Amino acid sequence: MRIDGQGIRVDEFGGDGGAYFLTHLHSDHMAGLAKGWNRGLLYCSALTAKLLHERLDLDGDVVRVIEPGRPVAVDAGSGAFSVTAIEANHCPGALMFHFEWPGGRVLYTGDFRLSDDIRAQAAAFAGVDVAYVDTTYDHPRYVFPSQEVSIAQVLELVAEHMDKEVFLAVYSIGKTKILQAVVEKFGVPVYVTDQVMRLYRAMGLDGLVTRDEDATNLRAYARGYYGKYFPWRHRRFRSTHAVIIPTGWAVDTRHSPNGYLFVPYSEHCDYPELCEFREILRAKKTVPI
Repeated sequence: MRIDGQGIRVDEFGGDGGAYFLTHLHSDHMAGLAKGWNRGLLYCSALTAKLLHERLDLDGDVVRVIEPGRPVAVDAGSGAFSVTAIEANHCPGALMFHFEWPGGRVLYTGDFRLSDDIRAQAAAFAGVDVAYVDTTYDHPRYVFPSQEVSIAQVLELVAEHMDKEVFLAVYSIGKTKILQAVVEKFGVPVYVTDQVMRLYRAMGLDGLVTRDEDATNLRAYARGYYGKYFPWRHRRFRSTHAVIIPTGWAVDTRHSPNGYLFVPYSEHCDYPELCEFREILRAKKTVPI
């Protein structure tokens, strides 16, 4: 997204800009980023910077770390501005950005799940001129339990099926709280792909995961794996395997015809949280992202 008039690009790296900002390391927020990228300076969290180095070999030549809560002065060529990062309560390293310059203030949320800290920050930045807001679940039918309740549901399902191979649908980074809770509860690591292992090592969380299939009956793959490669169509697998899919979309798929076990877990706001956030922020204009 380009912030008009200030040379700012957020989660968009293919076009010309004066300063670039990455909210978090999910592919749908990284358009244009690749090995060798050098269009300008890229600002992100310290953890995202580590992941960028691991995944794309980008380093301090182009990457600048921005710490939450500390305003940073930036000159994007077309004008100077201040940016303040805010913890987004999404995946590890995820940030929001509040931009301010004479006569203008903009908040870009990226993906986020409402928390008490975000409520306080929204109140502090109330009245921004424009808010770019994550509206993934902006419909009244999306009402989620707290993450703590959802994680407890996942743990119950894992316990029920620990005599089988248990598969969890997670992201390369993200839904990490679920893996942490599962490993703490059952005392065994989760088998992941080599790419995910490298990312968890970069995050300092490699104690949660393993590349040794024989060390655990717990496996984690991205959601797409189960549709493309998992042989679930053979009913005999259901006596030896369990597939648990924590997702906000579980609201639409609670009774899965293929036998997957859906749990309504999300790292995005549900509809009541979005309404509350917008009420606190009181932006003059809101743009969905």
